[in-house]
Amino acid sequence: MRSTLQILGLVFAVLMPLSTQADDNVPAPAPLGELHIGLHGPDIGLYAAIPLTAEQQAQQQEIMQSYQQQSRPLAIQLRSAEDQMLQLMLAPGPLDVKDVLALEQQTTQLNAKLDDMALDALALVRSHLTRAQLAAAESAYLQRRAKALQRLQSAGGN
Repeated sequence: MRSTLQILGLVFAVLMPLSTQADDNVPAPAPLGELHIGLHGPDIGLYAAIPLTAEQQAQQQEIMQSYQQQSRPLAIQLRSAEDQMLQLMLAPGPLDVKDVLALEQQTTQLNAKLDDMALDALALVRSHLTRAQLAAAESAYLQRRAKALQRLQSAGGN
């Protein structure tokens, strides 16, 4: 019973901040450079440091529009399941753990589907890039990573 309560507490702690991030059930579309895998969007920012041809820009925009159209219904379902779970957690009276666990399983499946869709979109964007563009993107990433590690080390006193 204690582990079940710990799981429910963790679910509540994770979902509570999510419930305050949007005013409605539809997440706002993020600019291309602010989408990330794991947060239900391909991280197009990964390729932000490289110049794209007009054709590549059009292809990227088309891919992202398609991704957003396909992912929106799942995102709405996810938000609904999260809201239902929060309502169960906040409602007075005894908690039906089976209902909460069923909703948690549903959110896990929806998150996985959205992450798969985001990865597919990112792979499609990547397929339109040249080897030189990929090398430039890798170089820019490695530079950002080195700076981030340096900031962490100096902040940690190492």
